[in-house]
Amino acid sequence: MKGLIDESKISDTTNKIADIVNIVIDQIKNIIDNIDKKEARGCFTQNLAKNLYKESNCSCALVCSNAIKSTGHYHHEIVKYDRWEYNIYLYPKGSKSNFINQGDGGYINWAFYGDFERDGNYVKVNG
Repeated sequence: MKGLIDESKISDTTNKIADIVNIVIDQIKNIIDNIDKKEARGCFTQNLAKNLYKESNCSCALVCSNAIKSTGHYHHEIVKYDRWEYNIYLYPKGSKSNFINQGDGGYINWAFYGDFERDGNYVKVNG
């Protein structure tokens, strides 16, 4: 029965399957990397807001990558984490301020810590 199977076609098919498997593995690795980065970004914003609040003796600390609308008195800085820029807002004690998140919620986009009242994307700093 020699010669009934073309071994070169089997080899070509095997190589194509191996290529597809490698592509799928790379896609899965990218998904896992993105999940880990999202989790890391969420940890970054939460920990930064909490530590800024404690170290700066402010009324409220906000860390956000989104556009926000803020009123009242605050100190503003920009920091970079990996490839993302985050805005930092520190609201001093005695400041009656508020801010509105104009983008997506979630800890990867914003976190705040301190004396505040929240209603959805609207946050009132109690000063």
